[in-house]
Amino acid sequence: MTEDDPVNDENEEPNEVPAEMPEVREKQKVNMGFTEKKFPHLPARESHMKEPPYPKSKNLDNKSKGNFVDVEDTDPVWLKDKGDHFFKRFDYNAALNAYTKAIKEDPEFLMGRLNRATTFIRIRAFVAAVDDCTDIVKQIEALKPEEYESDKGFYDKIMTRALVKRGASHSW
Repeated sequence: MTEDDPVNDENEEPNEVPAEMPEVREKQKVNMGFTEKKFPHLPARESHMKEPPYPKSKNLDNKSKGNFVDVEDTDPVWLKDKGDHFFKRFDYNAALNAYTKAIKEDPEFLMGRLNRATTFIRIRAFVAAVDDCTDIVKQIEALKPEEYESDKGFYDKIMTRALVKRGASHSW
């Protein structure tokens, strides 16, 4: 074989026919509808499951009407989400502050209390974690039967998580 000989790849077929291209689709108008958020000032959730009960004290209309009240200062769900943000970035002290402020705004906010207990476990404050978990158990046990039955799945899940975290905190 010399340099002047043409190189013929075994994979290459001579005189290939180009692939046939499909026709261009016709233009059409597509209407896309979006459901409105239930609470427009809160972040959107991508969950197909039933939402947990909204905190009872969440009633911004009853708070001081004359003064400007920022949502970040009063909304326990927003504060819990902010605590979650800090927790994911391993800033446990800031997460504790956010969860504590959410609980201060709504003492019956179970998810904020449960997340604070988790943060206490991370910083090895086991007695505080046990206290938070015990408070959750007492709050769920004190619910009226019809209120408990309306969201039984949610309350059972929170109760289970609180008991597991309390047991883990006791063992350390």
